[in-house]
Amino acid sequence: MPTVVRENVDELSAVLTVKLATDDYLPKLNAELKKYAQKAQIKGFRKGKTPESYVKKLYGQSVLLDIVNNEVKEGLSNYIRDEKLLLFGEPLINEKQVIYDFDVFHLEPMDFLFDVGLYPEVKLLGLDKETTYDYFVQEVAGDKVEEAYQNLLKDLGEPSPIESEFTEGDLLTCDFTELIDGEEKADSLKVNNIISFDDASEDIKDQLKKLSVGDSFTVNKVTDLDARLEEKLFRKHILKLDDSDDSTFSDKFSLKILEAKRILPATEDEAFFQKAFGTNNVTNSTEGKEVIRKHLGNETLSYSNGLLFRDIQEKLMTSHEIQLPESFIKRYLLESDKNLTAEKLDIEFPNVISSIKWSYLKSLLLGALNVQVTKEMVQSHLSNKIRGYFGQQVAGMESFIQNMVEKMMDDEKQVNQAYDELENSMMMFKIQEAVTLNEIVLTKEAFEEKTKIFNKQESLEGENSEEEIVAE
Repeated sequence: MPTVVRENVDELSAVLTVKLATDDYLPKLNAELKKYAQKAQIKGFRKGKTPESYVKKLYGQSVLLDIVNNEVKEGLSNYIRDEKLLLFGEPLINEKQVIYDFDVFHLEPMDFLFDVGLYPEVKLLGLDKETTYDYFVQEVAGDKVEEAYQNLLKDLGEPSPIESEFTEGDLLTCDFTELIDGEEKADSLKVNNIISFDDASEDIKDQLKKLSVGDSFTVNKVTDLDARLEEKLFRKHILKLDDSDDSTFSDKFSLKILEAKRILPATEDEAFFQKAFGTNNVTNSTEGKEVIRKHLGNETLSYSNGLLFRDIQEKLMTSHEIQLPESFIKRYLLESDKNLTAEKLDIEFPNVISSIKWSYLKSLLLGALNVQVTKEMVQSHLSNKIRGYFGQQVAGMESFIQNMVEKMMDDEKQVNQAYDELENSMMMFKIQEAVTLNEIVLTKEAFEEKTKIFNKQESLEGENSEEEIVAE
């Protein structure tokens, strides 16, 4: 078993010397060469009868090299683990390292020197109730809450037949008849469909206001019945024409109103509150509007949390003086990326150091807060992302979603991103529990201005991203 000697260069750098005596590797060398001799099929010798000296000559150097490499690697790893050293990156070969011949006929003790960069020990501060952070939230305007509540009443209301005085929200069932040269003909297109008062052009709305069920009216441009739709969608959804049908039709149509319905607001009773708010235990409009207010507030929650994350990150970075082995880091990065130049690294180095400090501080926070992300959490996170892409249209897609998750789990970049997102989310949740939050309610304009500054800072930092340099 090799021994390891540590020589400190300074508080954050050291040289680890792995000292390998001949007796540390000789038994394994002899055992491996014996295996080779038993298995080797060498011309001129029967299997298993090749002289040991000949086997040594053919295979000795490569076998010795493999054994020594394994012994050094194991000895170094065990020392780092046992001494609980916090290293930046991997050990680098020291410039004073002797180059050995690995002559199997002249064995000798060997010393292997490695430079290491060390993270400092850091005592975490600012994770208690005495630490206060401002938590900015956007004010939810009362009229927005009222509007959402009224829309909910309409959405859960029941359709009721009406005869006339059509207005916003009304639905009219009509027979459509194409007018060719101003009149109905044998080959005129005929269809029955529902039109929405809301979707019609202003001219058609003015016509409808004067009509009743049973009346007929003429439109000079049929697509004005639903001005939202482009022609292809209008043909499909209003005129019920197949996508493959490329026939033309006249702009002018006659419509007869067969039926009209108006959605009357739901009655504010127990059934409505249960249907609208489920298990939120809402029993009246005041409680219902409070649920809506919170829901509307959640729409800007990601921005609030983003601002808080940056504030916490900045304060933690400021309150923890973290010194790093900068000379070692520069050498490590340059040796790790042959395309990286010293000039480019010098320009980016302040950002690189800042990123490394935060990564180290984050790792300490994750440990202190006992944040552990499991494979199952990542799979669930990716599944929820996929569901988000499809909104509510996920019925019957479970097999497809599962296949997508399995493919994404094979993508190292996506998996690492998911781990990072979950770690940040869980870490922030636990920090918010540990500290005191001072909630500050801002107007919509003030909140947007603050998040605009936040987004601008993110953009500027993205332009000078150090991710291409540091892959920690």
